Amino acid sequence: MGDGKGSAVGVLGRNSAGAGVEGQGKNGVIGKSSVTSQAAVCGQNINSGQGYGVVGDGAGTGAGVLGRGSTGYGGQFSGNRAQLMLVPASTVGKPTTGAHVKGELYMDSAATLFVCTVNGTPGTWRRVTTVA
Repeated sequence: MGDGKGSAVGVLGRNSAGAGVEGQGKNGVIGKSSVTSQAAVCGQNINSGQGYGVVGDGAGTGAGVLGRGSTGYGGQFSGNRAQLMLVPASTVGKPTTGAHVKGELYMDSAATLFVCTVNGTPGTWRRVTTVA
């Protein structure tokens, strides 16, 4: 089935009140591409307002989105406003409760950035400082 724009579509699902296509299973949806510089899974929000191309919701202590690169980067970001945006927490200071692991980044409500340097509850946190 074509999309009217010159490209072929293998599966097309439309639903104005919910999901166009839903996959359930060990892996709900799998995408594979053998074309250089093309995505195996691509999400696009075509609304001219604010929207998201891909949303991931994790359960429990899992991540909403996981990126892995066997020989390259786990994640790569670009953007005209900024490459990455952390939503600040609602309180000032580093985390003081819960289990944390080395490598976590945390931004408090004052836009101070912290990095966890030792696993633990609440972990060991160091403030990231910059030189003007």
